[in-house]
Amino acid sequence: MGQIRDLRMDNAKAVLIMFVVMGHFLLPIKGNTKVCTSIFFLIYTFHMVAFTFLSGIFAQGMYRERDKRKVFNFKQWSKILWLYVIYEIITFFSEIPAYGRATRYPDFLRENGAPWYLMALLIWYLFIPLFSYVKDRYISIVKGFRIPLCLPLFVGIVVFSLATGYLTGIEYFLSLDRVTAFAPCFFAGYFLGPKGIKSFLRGKVSIILSVLGVLSAAVILLHTFDVLYPYRNVVYGIWYEKMHLDNFAVNFPNALYIAPWILRLIWYIMAGCMTVLLLVLMPTRRIPVLTDIGQRTLQIYILHRPVRDLMLAAGVITSVDPDNMVQLFLLCVFALVLTVFLSSGIFTALLNVLLFPFRNGNLS
Repeated sequence: MGQIRDLRMDNAKAVLIMFVVMGHFLLPIKGNTKVCTSIFFLIYTFHMVAFTFLSGIFAQGMYRERDKRKVFNFKQWSKILWLYVIYEIITFFSEIPAYGRATRYPDFLRENGAPWYLMALLIWYLFIPLFSYVKDRYISIVKGFRIPLCLPLFVGIVVFSLATGYLTGIEYFLSLDRVTAFAPCFFAGYFLGPKGIKSFLRGKVSIILSVLGVLSAAVILLHTFDVLYPYRNVVYGIWYEKMHLDNFAVNFPNALYIAPWILRLIWYIMAGCMTVLLLVLMPTRRIPVLTDIGQRTLQIYILHRPVRDLMLAAGVITSVDPDNMVQLFLLCVFALVLTVFLSSGIFTALLNVLLFPFRNGNLS
């Protein structure tokens, strides 16, 4: 009997992959107008935080019991590695006409583009065997009161992420900037798990966080362009030195200087609340087209980039005037149509061809 899918999560993944594609199409033209910039940073504030969180929820099978002992799912890990190599090669060639290339071959150890997510999964998965030992354990604080052992561990991961943002000289090696920045999102999902998230979404706390998510989205939409723009780079999960906060005093003399780790913590809170809002709003039943997209996100994730890059190279995207609401709307609609198109069965078959070394099982 096949595994029963969580339709709420499939629907959420569908919405998120739509945001991924739309965000990549808006990337070349954002920054010039309020509407385009606000939409772009609304997407980028939470879409990868939410995707990473869901990936953590579904990472339970990476270290599972087999023959009365737990084993690491090396086959699944190898699939991700294989797809990372393929995606690196695809984007290497598609980015040549779009951006130009100084190197003669793909650099598999340094990545700051779309494939970073697969690299991050490879690294996060390696910690699961260690963290699995604390996942369902409790510690007693006082008699009759226990807390999950994973709670102090999670706090430690957050502190680690906030601190490692100060590292310098590493650049894009192993995508470590994003690996460390998004690690709390992944392990929050892993520690919570499928049962935990269902229970959480039925509680009152999720409603409170959803309200905060609405307020966070409103702040981003209304104030990104004129107030928050100097702090915008925090949503990429990059090293603090690349946020260029030292330039604020010159370029924005009236702006309040905020320490980068505080910015990252605020980003975590806002993105977390928006993620909860998304999950609370998601239907728990099958929705035509939408649910199918959510079950086929991987093929969309890999195949939309060469389409975007070729359109960028041809000047189609940059010809869109972000001040023109009709043109901006049509670009967003095209991104959504492309998402639906790439979710079709023929591309599922293509993904299975790419996964020829791994004939059993699937990815989504």
